[in-house]
Amino acid sequence: MADPCSDRESESEYVFPREVGLFADSYSEKSRFYFCGHVLSITQNFGSRLGVAARVWDAALSLCNYFESQNVDFRGKKVIELGAGTGIVGILAALQGGTPSAS
Repeated sequence: MADPCSDRESESEYVFPREVGLFADSYSEKSRFYFCGHVLSITQNFGSRLGVAARVWDAALSLCNYFESQNVDFRGKKVIELGAGTGIVGILAALQGGTPSAS
C-alpha cells in the first residue's frame, strides 16, 4: 500500500518548489518599523520553503498601530499571538511588558 503522505509531499513540491534561493533575488527585504517608541528591524526572506512564515502581514501592522494609538499597556498581562508571519505583534507586546503565555 502506498504511503498517502509521500503523495502529498510530491504534490506540494510540484506547487511549491524547494529549490534553495529560488525567490531570494526578488523577495528579500529588510524593513524597519517604529511602534510605541521601539524600532523593530526585521529581514523578510521570501522563499519556497518558508511559506507565510517570513512575512510581516498588513493586519499585524494595523494591530501594532492600534496598540500605539490606544496606548495599550501589556505590563502584568499574559500574551499569546496566534498569527502567521514574523510574530511582530507578539514582539511588540513583549517589548511593552507582556509575558508570553505558556501552552
